[in-house]
Amino acid sequence: ETLLFVKVKEDEKDPENKKEKWRMQKPHADDVDAKQVEHFLEKVTSLQARDEAILDKADAKELGLDKPAGRIRIVIEEGKDEKKKTREINLALGMKQKETDKVYVKVDNWPRVNQVGNEIWTLAKRSDLVYRPRELWKLDRDAVTRITIQADGKPYNLERGEKAWKITGPVEAEAAAADLDNLAEELA
Repeated sequence: ETLLFVKVKEDEKDPENKKEKWRMQKPHADDVDAKQVEHFLEKVTSLQARDEAILDKADAKELGLDKPAGRIRIVIEEGKDEKKKTREINLALGMKQKETDKVYVKVDNWPRVNQVGNEIWTLAKRSDLVYRPRELWKLDRDAVTRITIQADGKPYNLERGEKAWKITGPVEAEAAAADLDNLAEELA
């Protein structure tokens, strides 16, 4: 399955807004947990091979690179405005039949192959569900005006008034504003 993540402006309606966020475009358009995308990028960009793990004259077929098990494509925009340049880095991930603890990475058309641990393969084959936001929903805490709670009995209602929170059912009473503001924050 192909996953595609892009960095977009947080508020596309506001041209002055410089903040960016990650979004998934494939297999479907959705918000993502930015920490998961950043973690993946950190692992990819920190890949290293040394000494005998650098294979200059490798047989692509033997290492599973003739038909890669996976591919990672990273598009980088460098510079500003008129001087902006786009560059692509393509990684092919190969694996030998019986060596599941090693992954062979070939970058673009370089002849060199790098042997790395299988962590990159584990990350690359993850489902899109891993990247979904952890929050059940996104709300502004100040937009929460009523909370109804029911557990093992009759429900009771908490309502935000102009100045304070109130319990409005089954009895009416003042409520601890700080505690309910914290509850609204946790729910938001």
